[in-house]
Amino acid sequence: IKKGPDLRDDFARALEDAGIKPGFRFQESVYGVEWRSTDFDGDRLVNMVNLTCEPVQVHLPKGAWRNLITGERLDRKLTLDPNVPVLARAE
Repeated sequence: IKKGPDLRDDFARALEDAGIKPGFRFQESVYGVEWRSTDFDGDRLVNMVNLTCEPVQVHLPKGAWRNLITGERLDRKLTLDPNVPVLARAE
């Protein structure tokens, strides 16, 4: 029985094979990060949270990003602390 990253990767391939593509993707697969994205008034919004017990690093797509919860600008190379939500907006 597959678990964790192996199951996630198989699921992503199955969706792609079925022609289902997400509107947003991190540059790499990140295990333990829950995220959802949407377009709102012409901006890309990405809600993400690290559900592991250790900090996890993600790489956002090119462009400027801002955390709408804190108002801070975000580096494309972003460290997500455990259980701290980030609502990012592409600017």
